[in-house]
Amino acid sequence: MGKILFEITVIIQVCFDIGAMFSGKYMQMVYDAKKQNEDAMKIIGPRRMMILMNVINMIFLVSLFFYYKHFCGFRLAFGLMILEFVGTIIDNTYEYLDSDHPIVTDKTVKIFIRLIALIEMLMLIKIGIVGWSFDK
Repeated sequence: MGKILFEITVIIQVCFDIGAMFSGKYMQMVYDAKKQNEDAMKIIGPRRMMILMNVINMIFLVSLFFYYKHFCGFRLAFGLMILEFVGTIIDNTYEYLDSDHPIVTDKTVKIFIRLIALIEMLMLIKIGIVGWSFDK
């Protein structure tokens, strides 16, 4: 039962990555999130907002790490979490830093998101194959 739930989780994440790679709607959601966060950044500040979002994401990623580690081993799970962390940093840099002098522009974030989604999708496929054949 656990392996079936694991495979369903992997398939759902691969579908999200395919959506991130090929969907213009996903990119529009990323652009809209930047505009929506401007009000919160005025109240809290961009650095505090980035730290808050990174802490929330890291709690999720650590729990996901232990879940994947159980089925596919430490190296694959750790590699995926590092990739997720890099993606989170790029997203937060784009969303929360000053729009007057952007470090990451619209075009570069589009390229980075698609590149990270492609690598993540390939890693998830490898994790799914290894996880299914891994006997515990």
